[in-house]
Amino acid sequence: MPAKASPNAKLRPLWACPRCGQRFVSPNMWHSCVRMTIGDHLRGRPKEVVDLYRRFAEMVRDLGPGVKAVPVKTGIGFMVRVRFAGVALQKRGLRATFWLKDRIDSPRFAKVEFIPPNNFIYSFHARSPEDLDDEVRAWLAEAYGVGIQEHLAAPAKGEGLSAARVRPKGQAGGGGGSTGSEVRYRAR
Repeated sequence: MPAKASPNAKLRPLWACPRCGQRFVSPNMWHSCVRMTIGDHLRGRPKEVVDLYRRFAEMVRDLGPGVKAVPVKTGIGFMVRVRFAGVALQKRGLRATFWLKDRIDSPRFAKVEFIPPNNFIYSFHARSPEDLDDEVRAWLAEAYGVGIQEHLAAPAKGEGLSAARVRPKGQAGGGGGSTGSEVRYRAR
């Protein structure tokens, strides 16, 4: 996959928390200053779960330059300018999440959270290496675009949007069909 660079060189520098050093696009973002390492999350986990994490992390790092793993209290996030994907290690696998700017459907989603005006947080479970397939890679590749804030350089809605960004329900990585997965709405 070709390396992508941030599409908008005029983005302001990231703010770093003076207590813990975590980086954010806006000052004073809510977060926990608890310092964790990836090792803290992997320690004591079954080998199969650790191997799944490593495979997921490799998939994310292969998306493009600048991907950084950010271990936090509840899991491990992945960011470039913003956090766009993450995992929580569980007894029998991973609960993986990623952020997109549009709605897609797949029966694989355990939960879809809508955050207005156009943010969707997707959650799915990976219990075997086969669960981290090309469909997941495609979702993560689109999420990487959110991570580099590609959407901030895109034209306004309705002004020359690419076909890759506007897709009918059930196409381009959506897995098709109705999901029955939960959609939650959160006010801004």
